[in-house]
Amino acid sequence: MKAWLTLMLYAIWIGSGLTIALIAAPAAFEAAPSRTIAAAVVGAMLARWHYIALAVPTILLILEWRRGLTDTRLVVFLALALLIGSAQAFADLEIRSIREASIVPVSDLPAASAVRRRFGKLHGASTLLMLAQIATAMGAAWPRRGSES
Repeated sequence: MKAWLTLMLYAIWIGSGLTIALIAAPAAFEAAPSRTIAAAVVGAMLARWHYIALAVPTILLILEWRRGLTDTRLVVFLALALLIGSAQAFADLEIRSIREASIVPVSDLPAASAVRRRFGKLHGASTLLMLAQIATAMGAAWPRRGSES
């Protein structure tokens, strides 16, 4: 496998996840005139992130498969990343569905509202899944012992 291609894929995967989580999402909520607009902006970024979070580990897994699946540790990390990425995409689709179905912004609903509580749980799960996806990507990228690449 070409080392530069692998490095580029990891850079895109990890870099985009960290950029959204640490810079773009907090900045959107700080600068947007309303939480609804900020949520729409972050939601659009996450929709694109899901393509990266699913495509990159798939490509890396295919490249490893072409090498003969010799690195079991890498295969496990990439398979786990695909599961986590899929779970986050489904959680985010449910979040979007809740936001679109609500006639008022979710943040304006009473704290005791079942819709707002479900939204909060899904949002928390999505956030944890994104962090797990980034950590899994870092684990996959971490050089194995005795590796020259």
